[in-house]
Amino acid sequence: MNQATKITAENVCDFLKKFAQECLDQRWAVVHTDLQINHLFFVQEDFEQLAIIDFADALLHDPAIDLSEFAIEMYSDLPPDGIVAKRVIDAVLRCYQTDDATITEKIEFGLLVFQIGRAYQSVKNSIDQS
Repeated sequence: MNQATKITAENVCDFLKKFAQECLDQRWAVVHTDLQINHLFFVQEDFEQLAIIDFADALLHDPAIDLSEFAIEMYSDLPPDGIVAKRVIDAVLRCYQTDDATITEKIEFGLLVFQIGRAYQSVKNSIDQS
């Protein structure tokens, strides 16, 4: 019977370092920088036809940062089961033009970092209240 690997802070740090070295090479492009759900228009409610508006804050940086922040917002603001958030994120990714083959992994990395921070804050708040 396989024994589960014990999760420690060291294991998590090692994983994040390895992942960052292998997958998180930065790309540079003009990006939205504050992509939000109210900046998306699905033509006739078709998830295959997407228009993005409000590029007033656009600048040059890695699209993964922009898309990770967008994914975090979607999972935070939409129903907690994540179904709608995933559909919206997938629609944006289908329409997003990038030569970055690891964009999906970078977004998942951003979500993981956010979830770790949220879990830490939750545990800290519980300890502080006791």
